[in-house]
Amino acid sequence: PDVSEFDIDVLLNYPSEPASLSVDALNYTASMSEDVLDFDATSDTPWRNLTFHGYSPSGAADAPAVYANYGRPQDFDALSNAGVDVEGKVVIVRYGQCFRGLKVMNAQDRGALAVIIYSDPHDDGYAFGEVYPDGPYR
Repeated sequence: PDVSEFDIDVLLNYPSEPASLSVDALNYTASMSEDVLDFDATSDTPWRNLTFHGYSPSGAADAPAVYANYGRPQDFDALSNAGVDVEGKVVIVRYGQCFRGLKVMNAQDRGALAVIIYSDPHDDGYAFGEVYPDGPYR
């Protein structure tokens, strides 16, 4: 077979600082990495702590937070219909129902300052069975 190799330049950014998340009102700072587990060699990889959304700028946000369910257009419409404006706010959304890039775009289109995406255990965790390391769920 005819095989060739060539270099391709790709656009992929990395944050200028390690990610951090703190909630002053709760006096809480989130851990941005999972524990290394002695019995799981895959838990100690240099890629495990890349907690960021590719193509997003580095920065800091200090603003009130608004929960926007899954971050779909209908979720933002429901907030708007209830008189809740996300402009200039940190929007909190959960994974699922649509691509994470669309969640960020939907929030950005409505003027949000930042977006936090989290895994809801009800959607992806203990509600379905045993969690890791005893089972497949988070």
